[in-house]
Amino acid sequence: MIQKKIFNSLKSLVDGRCFYGVIPETNKQFPVIVYDFPNVKPNLALEEGDLDDFLVQIDIYSNNPDDIFNLRKLVFSAISKEFEYAERINDFTDYEDDTKLYRRVINYTIAYKE
Repeated sequence: MIQKKIFNSLKSLVDGRCFYGVIPETNKQFPVIVYDFPNVKPNLALEEGDLDDFLVQIDIYSNNPDDIFNLRKLVFSAISKEFEYAERINDFTDYEDDTKLYRRVINYTIAYKE
């Protein structure tokens, strides 16, 4: 499953603090990586008709802005090693006032066969 492949490729970058959807309230250590799948659609452009395009959002959160920049390229490398068809769409920095955390948002389109 694509969820497990993403988790396995990213968990070592943050000592296992890689989560689907949200950061658990029990987590007190940073940085963390959170990934989600906002959209999935059939990929008609590739040869294999059973591939899907997954829009994958990967967020890096930390109370130290250096962490989000240092992890950025490591995430790029991990995703490109894990998936044959992964295209980075964009990435940008944000700050969450309510949590006081810096955030790096990285969006990918990944073609994957379940």
